[in-house]
Amino acid sequence: MKENNKVVTKKDSFKINKKIVKIFVIVMAAVIIVALAAYFGYGYYLGTKKSQEIVTYKEDIYNSVLCEFNCPLTQQQFNNKTQLLPGVECVKNCSAEFREKNYSLSVSDKEFLLKDGFLDELSLIVKNCQNQSMDASAKNLNISQFSSCARTNLEPLKEKYPYLNN
Repeated sequence: MKENNKVVTKKDSFKINKKIVKIFVIVMAAVIIVALAAYFGYGYYLGTKKSQEIVTYKEDIYNSVLCEFNCPLTQQQFNNKTQLLPGVECVKNCSAEFREKNYSLSVSDKEFLLKDGFLDELSLIVKNCQNQSMDASAKNLNISQFSSCARTNLEPLKEKYPYLNN
């Protein structure tokens, strides 16, 4: 075969195609690498963001519970008895701050939330203090003792869960 006084063989045309294939492979590999980096980078970003939301949620729960146990106790009418109870407005304010954040957690978030045992330990502390403060014979809860116990036992959680110190 002659083209412009030059003989083109099948071998020459194959070399051109081989170069194009190499370039194509290199470009595709680069595109795939960039796409994977973007995908995993974005996934890492979302994971980090979600992790921070969970930590903030835990901090807010802790602060809300601790706030409620720090509410001043006043004599109030409850169940046809005058009792020493935390101030209603104070308790409402403590829980309102948490509710205003309007957290919405997915099922996977809830699994991650329970992962480190913080919520279980928080609940156990409150339950144990409640049991210790219960007058079994009168079936009354000594609120003053309950609040004091909870405050005292919730404070060490800051050492165990450093994210509570933020």
